[in-house]
Amino acid sequence: MRRSRWGHHGDLEGTFVRTGFTADGERSVVLTVNGRTTDETQLLRTEKALQGLIDKMLCGR
Repeated sequence: MRRSRWGHHGDLEGTFVRTGFTADGERSVVLTVNGRTTDETQLLRTEKALQGLIDKMLCGR
């Protein structure tokens, strides 16, 4: 069964901050990653990796 995931994220200069919470509030995760680039391809890869990690940590997938 796939759990719902909620979150809010933001970026600071040189830092990505991503959060995720299960709909029932039972589990949460906060990721902070340092190092920023202006390379759009790398930014998209990083975002996809962060979202995948949050899904794996919260939903086991």
